[in-house]
Amino acid sequence: MVNSVKEELLVTRREDKILFARVQDGKIVQLQAEDSDGGILGNIYVAKVRNIVKNINAAFVEFAKGQMGYLSLTGQIAPIHTDGTPRNDDRILIGDELIVQVTKEAVKTKPPTVSCAIELPGRYAVLTRKNGIVTSVSKKIQDEDKRENLRCILQEYAGESYGFVARTNSASCEEMTFRGEIEGLV
Repeated sequence: MVNSVKEELLVTRREDKILFARVQDGKIVQLQAEDSDGGILGNIYVAKVRNIVKNINAAFVEFAKGQMGYLSLTGQIAPIHTDGTPRNDDRILIGDELIVQVTKEAVKTKPPTVSCAIELPGRYAVLTRKNGIVTSVSKKIQDEDKRENLRCILQEYAGESYGFVARTNSASCEEMTFRGEIEGLV
């Protein structure tokens, strides 16, 4: 028998805060408040490539209403192009629209750093698009049987272009809860 859980994400603004609530079967299971003028670290955007500077092997991309970001092209994974056209190579060209994630806030005159290696964090696992990673388990989980069990579960869900990292608190959650979160991240 398949257990169907109704899950919702509620977002609202109250004064100078943005409130997020994750609701499962009518009960709040996670609540988070952030300053509405808070940082952009970890945010994911569609960005347009505005300039490529070959001597520093980087691109400058525009996202979020004119905000510019620095995208290093060294060791970059294959970008996700939003136009959906298949590409023969991983080259980035001026005018391309890519999905990027902010990995470092702006510092003084330097723009924020962005990456095509997208990470979606959950409570027990993180979905990741990084070179060479399929599955990984937190080194803080020392029970080898638990580590192997988590690794096997993660490998069931890993895809060609993404993998997972089991977070430390995944060692204490139920297997069905862990699987449910992974399915939600995918």
